[in-house]
Amino acid sequence: MLCASASFFCCFILGIGGFWSQSYDWFVKNPLLNDLTLSEWPLIIDFSNATLEVKSLCGEGRAGFVYYLFFYLPAATIGKVFGSLLVARFSIFLWAVYGLSLVLMWLLRLVSRPNSWRNTLFAVLLFVCWGGFDIIGQILRIIYLWYQNCHHIMPTSLIDGWCSPYFTYYASHFTSIFWSFNQCIPLWLITIVIFSFFDLRVIGFLYSFSLLYSPWGAIGLLPILLFGIVGKLNQIGLKNIFQMISMSNVGFPLMICVIVGSYYFSNNTSLQEKGFFWNFISVGEFLVKYILFILVELGIFIWLMRNRIHQDALLAGSLLTLLLIPFYKMTAPNDFLMRASIPALFVIFVSWLVWCVEHYQKYKRIIWIVTALSSFSALQLVHNTTKYTILNHGPVTHKEEKLFSDCDDAFIAQYGEKQFYAHDYQDTFFWKYLAKSNYDLINGQR
Repeated sequence: MLCASASFFCCFILGIGGFWSQSYDWFVKNPLLNDLTLSEWPLIIDFSNATLEVKSLCGEGRAGFVYYLFFYLPAATIGKVFGSLLVARFSIFLWAVYGLSLVLMWLLRLVSRPNSWRNTLFAVLLFVCWGGFDIIGQILRIIYLWYQNCHHIMPTSLIDGWCSPYFTYYASHFTSIFWSFNQCIPLWLITIVIFSFFDLRVIGFLYSFSLLYSPWGAIGLLPILLFGIVGKLNQIGLKNIFQMISMSNVGFPLMICVIVGSYYFSNNTSLQEKGFFWNFISVGEFLVKYILFILVELGIFIWLMRNRIHQDALLAGSLLTLLLIPFYKMTAPNDFLMRASIPALFVIFVSWLVWCVEHYQKYKRIIWIVTALSSFSALQLVHNTTKYTILNHGPVTHKEEKLFSDCDDAFIAQYGEKQFYAHDYQDTFFWKYLAKSNYDLINGQR
């Protein structure tokens, strides 16, 4: 009951489904869910009846819609059955609540004994509050801007963007749910399943599911997985590496790579920005911000758990992953840093939770200070969504009734053209062979 209540609160207050004020990113999520509910799959956008402004942006032909949309499919299916967008929105809300409840239930099992009630409440509180010391970073940013005689500081700006623009943030749990619930919730569950059992015979099978929900998250999960495999083989003997050669570990991931990979790569639109840090900022600026960023986001956890790192391959692999991710950037807001870090940050949190339970009596004050300081990102999001909902006399939503396939909104069309539309999809492997029935239909063949 506690898990369900906490999950319901988190998903509701962070705007999933549009029953409370949403993040700005929902201007993509809402039309996507609407299209998946009302249109055939895979999505194809027809611009022949679009407005002149949209045609000037996207042309007059058709485009395949390419995105990691798998989290939306169950809710869209239910919406199709009932013929209702409201049902689809409510379904995706319940789907997110269900997934987050599973995450919390696993965490509670991890720390349920001894002192189960205290540990249960403690685990839920730590999950809700967990994040980096963004409030410290924001204070340092304000001091720096004042020193530079810049007094036009937005007091309501999100504090986790204190080290922007290159570094953006390592997300708190609330921040991840607010902006990318469709990526973080399945990635947390996949990470839990993999590392709870860590069976070499199915490890590739389980890992391949991450490609369905977040390609960047799959990249961030891979080095942790490799560290875990090395640690496991060190325990059971190198000769057991042959356990990994199985149909589930080889055949299924290969099938996922062919199907999902060909779908993703059918969109040949290049990212606006990608490359190593020296393509965007100077080495000196990078090093100063990098050191400050790591200290503020991870420093306290590295210090307090320093004796645990060399004993835990997964923790060590996660820290190394988080230390390396900032060296590369993908997309203008650096989605790679924000999303590839999700699995590693979750492993850090699980290790932190276990450490807190084990050392609570000795480090009680430190634990509560860390929890309080790391909770500001979550508190700010709750404050903002509640304030906007009250001032608006209802939830602030974005493009709630729009469709990508309507082609009457130039803003949506421009954004889709930059990221989601595959104009040459007819000649790509996925659309030509794996989605052939739909491919024939749009080409006038039955």
